[in-house]
Amino acid sequence: HNPDGKTPKLRANTTTTTISNLLECSLSEALSKYYPFAGRLISASRVDCSDQGVDFFEARIGCKLSEILEKSLVKGDEYSAHLFAPRSIWNKVIDQDSSLVRVQLNHFDCGGIAIAVSVSHRLGDAATLCSFLCYWANLSRHSGDHQKSSHFRPHFAYELLPSSYYHDSV
Repeated sequence: HNPDGKTPKLRANTTTTTISNLLECSLSEALSKYYPFAGRLISASRVDCSDQGVDFFEARIGCKLSEILEKSLVKGDEYSAHLFAPRSIWNKVIDQDSSLVRVQLNHFDCGGIAIAVSVSHRLGDAATLCSFLCYWANLSRHSGDHQKSSHFRPHFAYELLPSSYYHDSV
């Protein structure tokens, strides 16, 4: 966060540092609502919501984003996908000490960015990931205006069950 406590807002002439700060701050805020994402596995089917955070990487890509997109469209090449999400980061085995969510912010020479996100399938499915990404994007877009992003907040199934259901089963 900024020293004044406000989350930075993006403008057309924003620096990569400002973009990184905005995305990290809004990611942190999104994780406060999607708190299992910041936890660790304690068994094959249980997550310790320990607030240990997620893996956040940044990479500088030495070309324009349009060059990658054009090459990918013409050749159907998998090369571009590995720039956004290198196998060395994403193929890491999920164990009790590793993050369940990995994010990579890619900066291009043209000033464009691409964000790659990976969520352990033990934590959620594609719908869960989409919900999380929509919430994070709205927090980034409307930083400080919680009214505009409140409808993207998650609702966990156990919140709908009587407390005796999940307290007795533990």
